[in-house]
Amino acid sequence: GTNNAPAPDTYSVTGIGISKAAQIAYLAERDYLTPNSTFADARIATIAVASSIYCANSPEVVAVTNAWYAVNVGDQYVAAADDVSLESITNVSSITCGTVAMPTLKIKNQGTNTITSISISHSIDGGTAVNNSWSGSLGTCLDFDYSLNLGSGLSRGAHLLSVTTTIVSDGRPENNTKNVLLLVNDAGTVGVVNPFTNASDNLIAYDEGATTSTWVTGVRGIGPMSSGGSTVYTTNLTGNYLDQKKSYLISQCYNLTSVSNPSIQFTMKFDLE
Repeated sequence: GTNNAPAPDTYSVTGIGISKAAQIAYLAERDYLTPNSTFADARIATIAVASSIYCANSPEVVAVTNAWYAVNVGDQYVAAADDVSLESITNVSSITCGTVAMPTLKIKNQGTNTITSISISHSIDGGTAVNNSWSGSLGTCLDFDYSLNLGSGLSRGAHLLSVTTTIVSDGRPENNTKNVLLLVNDAGTVGVVNPFTNASDNLIAYDEGATTSTWVTGVRGIGPMSSGGSTVYTTNLTGNYLDQKKSYLISQCYNLTSVSNPSIQFTMKFDLE
């Protein structure tokens, strides 16, 4: 319909139908939004979903963008001649032992011009960026998978992988970067006790749906949860525990093919409130 865009204009938005609108709204809620999201966040999420399903230059994205503009959230749609989008990063969360991580990037041409060259940069835990490049011919609304070789030498644990794809004169740089959790594991030695006192003893620890971890190592010295001077993994060293939080702690991998009657032993304390 026709709504009041930023005064004193009026703005007419072409509809896309309830089925497409419902799909876009549902996927935005499921994959992007949280209880603390704003209208601006909802605009970004629905445009991202529509761009992923269709294309950034599609009638669906035009309608979604202009619908938000019609109610004073963000700018109206402007086509971008040159636009590369990093759609997703996959193959990063499987807990493998001793293998080199090879994340898969889905890269899409969301502009109207053909893309012939893309710069691909990645960093681990905010460290020095490593630069790669791709060349070829990527037509509008087409995508391809790119295997990112991270090499060896990553320490065991949860890492933050940040990837950015860029082209010359990119009209929408806001869709160029994604951050994901990268999980790296290795093989442990059967019969060795892990005291959690060295950096090399660190286990994989991460919060559900986040790149952070509630788990920390140290000596808890208060209350019934006191660790008695031993270094432990805990979700809080000094006070109460977080509510509504699910956080994972994962051991090393062990080859038990030559072990008779294997068992795992650990000391655990827990408190309920």
